[in-house]
Amino acid sequence: MVRLTDLFFFEKISGINSNVSFGDVSLYEDYKDFKMDRDQWLSWFKENKCKISDKDVKLIEQSVIDDTPWIK
Repeated sequence: MVRLTDLFFFEKISGINSNVSFGDVSLYEDYKDFKMDRDQWLSWFKENKCKISDKDVKLIEQSVIDDTPWIK
């Protein structure tokens, strides 16, 4: 299960936008869209995992939480 906060975090940390259709019910219209997002984010992670610090991750995570108080 993918949570909205997870999607926003991945988008913010990687700069790669998801293919989710956001609305009253946010979802991937097709499983291939999810797989494409997952593969892009995994590729980004493999290339950047040594370039980002735990502090950066925590700051971005807190930023997403602060920007999306409507998500519980």
